Amino acid sequence: MPRHLFTCISATYQNTLAGGSLPEHLPDNLQEFLSIVVQQTQKSTALITHCRSELIHEVWRLLLDSNFMHPYKHGIIIKCFDGIFRRFYPQILTYSADYPEKVMLAAIRDMGKCPCPCCLVQLSHCDQSGLVHNLQARLLQACVYIAGKNAFAERLSPFGFDSFQISVVDLMHEFELGVWKSTFTHLICLLFSISHSAVADLDARYRQILPFGQGTIRAFVANVFQMRKLAARNFEDILQHALAKLHIHTKSTLELLDTALKALCKLARQFWDITCSAFKTTELPREKAACLRRLKDKPTLSKTEGTGTRNKVFNLGTYKFHALADYVRIIRLFGCTDSYTTRIAEFISPKKPN
Repeated sequence: MPRHLFTCISATYQNTLAGGSLPEHLPDNLQEFLSIVVQQTQKSTALITHCRSELIHEVWRLLLDSNFMHPYKHGIIIKCFDGIFRRFYPQILTYSADYPEKVMLAAIRDMGKCPCPCCLVQLSHCDQSGLVHNLQARLLQACVYIAGKNAFAERLSPFGFDSFQISVVDLMHEFELGVWKSTFTHLICLLFSISHSAVADLDARYRQILPFGQGTIRAFVANVFQMRKLAARNFEDILQHALAKLHIHTKSTLELLDTALKALCKLARQFWDITCSAFKTTELPREKAACLRRLKDKPTLSKTEGTGTRNKVFNLGTYKFHALADYVRIIRLFGCTDSYTTRIAEFISPKKPN
């Protein structure tokens, strides 16, 4: 990377620190700067990805400074309400984030050969989630796969801290907006390949479902198959999954969850191997309309994307499907999923300006 690019990013850190705040994003003019320095778009994108990873680790180096490391090692004495002085040690137990942020935190390659930030399972084996040999492979110790420094490993590993084991499951992004959304989308593609009446029957059945509780299940007033502006809560309503969201777990409930997840993974593979292979599916009407809008805005894309209806293939070889087998282990280590779900931060974080 050019030396003046490092100078540009370092200046951003210094300016934000002088203002009393930490940088959250790369400078707005970085994209323009890289387009001048690097002529090829693909290399420019890879360089921006590297800069984002460097940014998040540099921010954590600023947070894990001497003011934090001293009490982390020696503790801090605090007078409690009962008048007794006790020594407290700050700890980092979990890091809740969606997959792109996990990739940057673990300093691995996004959807690379080993896409999991917690184990060494290869991408070609991610569809085998829940099988015995796949579970055994998860016991391997993770490591930094690409060149680069990990701020957590750099500052905390001398004290026995494992930066790869703090990455917890993300029910909202990995399941509701990941595995379940892709599965439901492909189910609609299958129905379209049969007949439009099958899609209408699906919508009719969902509209017959009555609301339940105060905001637990909302009424389905719009056509479900159109999937217009559906958020995570909408996909949660389409398929309720109670075991993974229990606020209190026992040994028996975890055994039930483990059995249910293994059965879910087995059924997903059967759906992939048997059902999906029996139908020729194409993209949904809304997906084709979105593609045509992109082609209209950027006519040069028509040379690469084409204007016809594209085939649609169901894929289980993803990190998000692989992560389904981690739920029971993570709950046993860190407690119920409501303690570290990214939904909490999504609800309380201020909206970004347009």
